[in-house]
Amino acid sequence: MIVSGEFQPGDRVPDVVVAEKLGVSRTPVREALATLVAHGLLIKNAHFGCTVVEPSPADLLAVFQVREVNEALAARLMALQGTAEDIATLGEIHRQLMGAASDRDVMAYWRSDFEFHRQILIGSGNRYLAEGPHLTALLLQFFLMAHKYQYGFYQTDAPWWASVSRPEHTAIWEAIRDRDPEAAENLMREHMRRSSDRVQSLLAAQAAGET
Repeated sequence: MIVSGEFQPGDRVPDVVVAEKLGVSRTPVREALATLVAHGLLIKNAHFGCTVVEPSPADLLAVFQVREVNEALAARLMALQGTAEDIATLGEIHRQLMGAASDRDVMAYWRSDFEFHRQILIGSGNRYLAEGPHLTALLLQFFLMAHKYQYGFYQTDAPWWASVSRPEHTAIWEAIRDRDPEAAENLMREHMRRSSDRVQSLLAAQAAGET
């Protein structure tokens, strides 16, 4: 619901509403919300329940710094030791990502991008990467930030969409598929750095427009 944009930064997340949407009792929902609070994705308020965090530009930079290290390692490990099944799953996600880009479907691209990076963490074969809930929280932090800044990172009319993001994801996928750990690691590191630079440029432009 956070990745889909149903709950955006600053929104309340009522446990009863979530439970009804998922068709479950409020108990597991409360436990899940508590986990999100622990990982900094929700804020617990004694009077209003939970609200989605509103990350700052400084938070965004910090997230990218950690993601660069973790995901570059994950890409390397997946190229080295990823199972055929996990690599096939990544290939299917990549296919969906490219389809969403071709269709200019921002939300579908958004979700596929999240799944692409998450699958690489899973496919690394390292349980501290694959099972680390804080790493998923880092991914979600980024998507929350993108929501907050009005999809600036995913604007469909931006040259970045076709000229940078699509070929970067394709190159990472091909390096992992071809079992090239050096290329996979370097390409993921470059992708994280370019993405960080892109977002910071958008934020700087937004700030300049507000002054």
